[in-house]
Amino acid sequence: MNRGDFVHLHLHTHYSLLDGMIKPKELVNRAKEIGMPAVAVTDHGVLYGIYDFYVNAKSAGIKPIIGGEFYLVDEYTEKDKPFHIILLAKNDTGLRNLIELGTKAFLEGFYKKPRIRKKDLFKHREGLIVLSACKFGEPQVYLLSGQKDKAIQVIKEYKEVFGEDYYLEVQNHEPQTPTSATFKGAELEQFLESERLIFEEFLDIGNTLGVKCVLTNDAHYLNRDDWEVHDVLLAIQTKKKVTDKKRMRFPTKEYYFKDAEEMLKVSKGVKELLLNTLEIADKVEGTYQTFENKGYLFPEVQGVDNYEEELKRLAYEGFEQKLKQGKIPFEKKEEYRKRLEEELKIINDMKFPGYFLIVRDFIKWAKDNGIPVGPGRGSAAGSLVSYLIGITEIDPIPFNLLFERFLNPERVTMPDIDVDFCKENREKVIEYVKEKYGKDRVSMIITYGTFGPKMAVREVMRAFNRPPSEIDKYSTMIDKDVKTLDEVFQALPELENILTEVEKQVIRRIEGLIKQVGVHAAGVIIAPD
Repeated sequence: MNRGDFVHLHLHTHYSLLDGMIKPKELVNRAKEIGMPAVAVTDHGVLYGIYDFYVNAKSAGIKPIIGGEFYLVDEYTEKDKPFHIILLAKNDTGLRNLIELGTKAFLEGFYKKPRIRKKDLFKHREGLIVLSACKFGEPQVYLLSGQKDKAIQVIKEYKEVFGEDYYLEVQNHEPQTPTSATFKGAELEQFLESERLIFEEFLDIGNTLGVKCVLTNDAHYLNRDDWEVHDVLLAIQTKKKVTDKKRMRFPTKEYYFKDAEEMLKVSKGVKELLLNTLEIADKVEGTYQTFENKGYLFPEVQGVDNYEEELKRLAYEGFEQKLKQGKIPFEKKEEYRKRLEEELKIINDMKFPGYFLIVRDFIKWAKDNGIPVGPGRGSAAGSLVSYLIGITEIDPIPFNLLFERFLNPERVTMPDIDVDFCKENREKVIEYVKEKYGKDRVSMIITYGTFGPKMAVREVMRAFNRPPSEIDKYSTMIDKDVKTLDEVFQALPELENILTEVEKQVIRRIEGLIKQVGVHAAGVIIAPD
């Protein structure tokens, strides 16, 4: 068996915040290195990283399998602990259903975690491949609690809904070396026994019911040696010290990106379990049109049938008005008219008149309602059309501002109009936009906060139980704009001397990993659907 004769279908990137530590680019490069034809990403409850992963996989020539490890409930009650379930998108329809379920999980089912209901999963089943997940999957939980009949009933239910696209997932994270366990004694044996029971029972049940089994490794880090860094990351996540005995830990050091040869060793001689991962990869198209769309999607401009004519009307109306007000010199009116015609032609040829109408609308609403709006800045100030329809208040011609810096048919990019509203009333403008275009079509934009050197040093020192006074002393001395740990050590050689080699290794390794998510301070999306 070659190293690439297996495909990972259960894997967590650093978009599984403070739990996974695999970066998409590193992931696909590693897959390419060992000859793995495809790889899946299944982050916990979220789809944050799917586009990042998709672009990197396509670039590396690796087939991307987009998925997620979702939290499943029968109903949105607070009493039941959710099951885990792996969902993989076979095609673009599957991706859209995955996104639909992910949206419902946050907007309708959120309680501590984003949760989906089984009936919603069944409703949006088209294009999805389902794996029963880890020991927290629904049939596994029943099996481990002694309810084998219930487990079989659940498997039959999924088989009926998903047919050949439902697979039973088995795992084997048994220590491969004497030093590969982090749990000890009875605790380790209990964990291993649970995986063995699921493994044996699923092979038997699957054979009886005609449901194929598939072997996965619950990969949270890329290389075998990353386990220690990952263990510290878990301590940071749970706000514990590395030395705390009662904290979240993984039972063994086997949760890394294994190749086919390594997976064969833990397959208990059932090679078919690896071949079934290739079967699943073959079912996946690997190109998702939702991500391949290179066009722009604009919301509908309400009450306007012809966008080009409406923009032309508003622009010439503004031209005549400013001419009367003396804001356009009468002797230069032909120069202005020619520039206006040129700009309108470029805007229309590039299919952007609707963009100008939308921006003009919410700026006009703000001004009509006494909300201060900035006069305009950046390349948008080079547009005469923007000036004439009230988007900006800057006449570009006296200042020789070039329209081509703003919009250029040789380099087709979205117009970039920076708009400044006073911070006290900005939310009113956003509410207006939501009411006009629909709350389900207007969204803020997520941001990802990563570990920079300053935060990495602080969190790792805390995890290794450094005195708070020492942590505060050094973290406050690190400039927040410093980019690398080496720069920190150049400025603070004393800090380099007091940190252990393990601490330095962990700090270097977690730099750039995602620590938290937030809401962008300014960005708002208005979508057509």
